Amino acid sequence: MSYDAHDIGAEQALLGSALLAPDMVAPALLAVPVDAWWRPMHATIAGVLADRIRRSKPIDIQLILTDLLARSGFGAETGPYLITLIERAWNPDHADDYAARIQHCAGRRNLAAAADRTQQLLDASWSAGDGEPISRFTAELREACDAADAADAGVDVGVESPSLSELLTGSDEHNWLVPGLLERGERIIITGGEGLGKSYLVSQFAVCLAAGLHPFTGQKLGSEAPKLRVLVIDCENGVSQSRRRFRSITKRLGNEHNWRDNMRLEIRPAGLDLLGRDVSWLEQRVAANRPDLLVCGPLYRLHYANMNDELAARSLVAVLDGLRTRYGCAVITEAHAGHERDASGIRRLRPTGSSLFLRWPEFGYGIVGAKGADDERPHLVDVVAWRGSREERQWPKQLKHGSFLPWEPADQDYWENAG
Repeated sequence: MSYDAHDIGAEQALLGSALLAPDMVAPALLAVPVDAWWRPMHATIAGVLADRIRRSKPIDIQLILTDLLARSGFGAETGPYLITLIERAWNPDHADDYAARIQHCAGRRNLAAAADRTQQLLDASWSAGDGEPISRFTAELREACDAADAADAGVDVGVESPSLSELLTGSDEHNWLVPGLLERGERIIITGGEGLGKSYLVSQFAVCLAAGLHPFTGQKLGSEAPKLRVLVIDCENGVSQSRRRFRSITKRLGNEHNWRDNMRLEIRPAGLDLLGRDVSWLEQRVAANRPDLLVCGPLYRLHYANMNDELAARSLVAVLDGLRTRYGCAVITEAHAGHERDASGIRRLRPTGSSLFLRWPEFGYGIVGAKGADDERPHLVDVVAWRGSREERQWPKQLKHGSFLPWEPADQDYWENAG
């Protein structure tokens, strides 16, 4: 049965090989997690060997015996058993194979246990009459499947990591979506006060990329037909609100090259639970649409937990990071700014919630009414970086209500230098 899948011979052969030829076998031994060993005694012996290897301490049978006898559960039979292990070290050259076999067995055990737990949870939920979404039960099973796949891939201990020389000979060329502004795979959070226009700014960004235009100047990004695909997951506005906002933006741009088909939308005003039932739903949408840019938010509508909860924040960004890594898309989301003000009375633009959101994106920008501008719906806003950018990007310092786009750069230098 997979519940007790194990191979005592492989465990003995790997431990004996480590005793016999520690320098040769060390990488294979260290590649086996402690919980992969079937026999607890073997796990302890492996731990003692691994500890000595990591501390560059000598390994011989007498030293290992001394270490083991200092632990509970080891007595007079320990010495003879170490001899037995060495006798079972049929071929230290095959240590990688022994380690792979041990991990394969552990992967089968863990997968079987996860399947059993999932079955029990499903049965208990059904008996209780709960209408819980299936995704609640698939998360652990999916994680166990990934772990089993990794375990079954074998133990790769023979390939050295790339050297600094190899790193430096690589290309530094950017994989731009918008030259000078946004690279594939990057993360941006846009913040601002309520009703200030950040949703329009994010929507403008999405529409312009789908149309092949620079998101601030409206200039063409290239001579070829637009190819950027954009997926918008609007978790705050209803269908009518979204339609009015996007109609207001798109009517300014026309429909040359039928670019509107490059942009896909999901309107979810009730929000998403990316800590539970909606993870699979979002993955399916991203997989189906293969966007170059994913616009998803605002942040506080992407889960139902406390926004200040660090664990919830980590789980949320892990979902978004997984999507952008697997599908190669940039991610833009918006967040509300807190109500705190600095010493000069200016509102801080950091996103509300966990401090993790301050560190997660490559770029974080907020918009705030420019000095002397109308506080309700200012026609001129300052664009403030609330996160130290990891690389320099061409973001305008001020935006104003524009004649072509809803928001356009207020500084003339930007028009001359952008892109």
